[in-house]
Amino acid sequence: MSGIIIKDSSNTTLYTFGAGFSIGGYDLGKRTKTSLRAYQHGAKITADKKLNPRLLVISGVLYQTEAGVAINTSAAFEAEWDELMEQTNKETLHIYGYKIDRYMIAECLERSTHKWVAMNHSGTISLSFRIENPFWYSTSQDSNDHTVDETPEVFTETNGGKETVYSLMTFTAGAGSNISKIIITNTTDGALNCTYEPDSNLTSGDDIEIDSENGTMRLNSTNDITNFSGSFLKLLSGVNSFNIVIEGTPGVNILNFTYRDRYL
Repeated sequence: MSGIIIKDSSNTTLYTFGAGFSIGGYDLGKRTKTSLRAYQHGAKITADKKLNPRLLVISGVLYQTEAGVAINTSAAFEAEWDELMEQTNKETLHIYGYKIDRYMIAECLERSTHKWVAMNHSGTISLSFRIENPFWYSTSQDSNDHTVDETPEVFTETNGGKETVYSLMTFTAGAGSNISKIIITNTTDGALNCTYEPDSNLTSGDDIEIDSENGTMRLNSTNDITNFSGSFLKLLSGVNSFNIVIEGTPGVNILNFTYRDRYL
């Protein structure tokens, strides 16, 4: 097998390519001032290494159907092509390459070609996908808890990938908590920090979600961005050191980081 698989965002397999297919395309675009790749996080814009989109190309010779049945006629080839188009002409696809533990996120199928070669009883195909977010992501998701029961609380979070990631941070107030303000600082990343000061003190069972990738902040699943200030924190590759300062009574709380390692 080629190891090239296309899935949807729910991890359902849409199409598996047989042997003889390759994956390639244009590499990363130049990092220039005139072509910034930037992401909007709330009121702040953070340049993501100024990377341009990628164009990912899957190409090869189609000798058999996805189910392994030999293709001997142009009609069979066209039928398989129709099936392939149905499955790939969708939004937000996950494309797995030779390393099956990583995938890229494709926004759409940008170009496609196919041609039946009668003398060889086979057809050639080429599919081009636009990759706005030009990173390979790990199929496994990191989810790490840290106990926060004093102020200041110091701990580390290790990003095992080779590139910076934007995590979902969830702070859950535990027994004995009565918190009027939280300040979270990534001392490894230039001491960038964020502050949350709720209208009413956080007590046991309250949770806040800080989504750095999408630039959102929620208290108990309700938008509360107006009480959030500072930066949406990111995790640098390697070990990141954090410092949390709590105003009020700390109690016993949990701070969770959820993210996927990513690579160029």
